[in-house]
Amino acid sequence: MRHGIAADEADEGDAARPLTARGRERTLEVVAGLERLKLKGDHVYTSPLRRAIETASLLGPINRGGVTVLPELGAPPSPGLLAELTYDRAILVGHMPWLAELCGIVTLGVPEGGAALDWRKGGVAWLVGDLRPAGMALRAFLPPRILRHP
Repeated sequence: MRHGIAADEADEGDAARPLTARGRERTLEVVAGLERLKLKGDHVYTSPLRRAIETASLLGPINRGGVTVLPELGAPPSPGLLAELTYDRAILVGHMPWLAELCGIVTLGVPEGGAALDWRKGGVAWLVGDLRPAGMALRAFLPPRILRHP
């Protein structure tokens, strides 16, 4: 999941940008859409950037477990990232272009494979399969507009 709509600037820098009121509202609407689809996770992994942490905090209704902050989700995917993800039904909250690169790695084996995804803030990629390079399939790509409307 890409983080929700965030403020354009923060006095403390990019990492401190919070979600806007609209970002929180729309993220909760996306969560309601995921609930309608009966999509839940066993754990949430989030980037350490404030907007991602705030997005992760809104996922309670679809998260059956805890939340782990992974620095690797705030930067380009590293080779060790996949080993950090130990839950079968994990929800990852992160940023572009790194989420698209991660999708490219796990579906096609190359970071460039996810470049065609038009990943809006609050959008979700639903992946299934084995968590390894080229081991997963994209079950659905869910733009926030689709998830927000019943």
